[in-house]
This record gives sequence, C-alpha cells and structure tokens, in this order.
Amino acid sequence: MKRVMLLSMVLLITSTLAAESNNVGTFRFVEKVGGHTVRLLFTTAPFERSKHRITFRKRLDSRVLEVDGREALGVDEDIPKVEIRSIKFQFDGRVVEVPRSLYADCFEPNFKKEYFAIKAGDDRKSLFVFMDASDGAGGYLVVWVLRSDGLHSRFSCPFSDCDYTRFMSYFVDQFSR
Repeated sequence: MKRVMLLSMVLLITSTLAAESNNVGTFRFVEKVGGHTVRLLFTTAPFERSKHRITFRKRLDSRVLEVDGREALGVDEDIPKVEIRSIKFQFDGRVVEVPRSLYADCFEPNFKKEYFAIKAGDDRKSLFVFMDASDGAGGYLVVWVLRSDGLHSRFSCPFSDCDYTRFMSYFVDQFSR
C-alpha cells in the first residue's frame, strides 16, 4: 500500500512539473507586414511565492486571490504555478518597452497555437497579441495591443467553461482575410 501511495505521489508531481514546464521558458514570435518586422519575446518562470505578496479576499461566495495587490488571472483560489517574467517587443529592430503592469497579474500562460495568436494591426504600427490562458474556472482571455510608439494597452476578461478554440478561431479568421 505504501508503494502504491508513493508511486501515485511521484506520478502526480511528475505530471504537474511536466504541465508546468510546457509553459516555462522563452517563447519567440515574429510577424512581418508591409516591410516591417515585429518580434515578440515572452519569458516565463515558475512562480516564486517568496517574491510576491499573496492575499485572499472574499467576494460573494468565493475567495479571490490577489498577488501584489492585484487580482490574479489564471488561478482559481490557488497559488499560481507559472508567471510571465517579461515581455520584450521589437519593432523594426527597435526595442519598445512593455510595462510590467500590462502582464504582472497574468498567470498560467498558454502559448500553444490554438490558444495564442499575434496579428499586425492595419496601421502597420501595432501588434495584437491574443492569449487564451489557464483552464476551467481560472481561465481568462487577454488581448494586448502593442504599438511602435509605446502607447500599449490591454483588455482582459476572466471566465470559465468557455470554448477556447472557437474564440481564438474567430479572431484568427478575422485577421486572415
């Protein structure tokens, strides 16, 4: 019985680390449009609880997790496993800073093709970044609008039980025309 429990624990830890490692690392994306080249680099890492201020507050009948004073996207009353450490944006080789405030509350990112897309804006000076992140009750959508002049913006929406694939295909289809 002890061996079965030990084996079960090892398998659970291994599967958790494997799932976490899929979204930990460096993720590079390039988009070319109208003679311009846009490069995007996401760096992610395991969440280090000791480097953050974690609080819970009650809202209606559930608890909301806050990390560093902001509601954490991508978690369902649980401590995050993966955080976005940085987003680097280059427009025609020129680095354009992306403030940490645009991604510091986004956890459990997902860079798989069906959950992540980038498209150049019609103005040829901006990049739309779509991410469908986390899963289940912790799921959220985020759209970053990164601009060559540094006037970036973000739209996000927490949700659960949504059909991620249809959401992403809607945006991908809109931009492929």
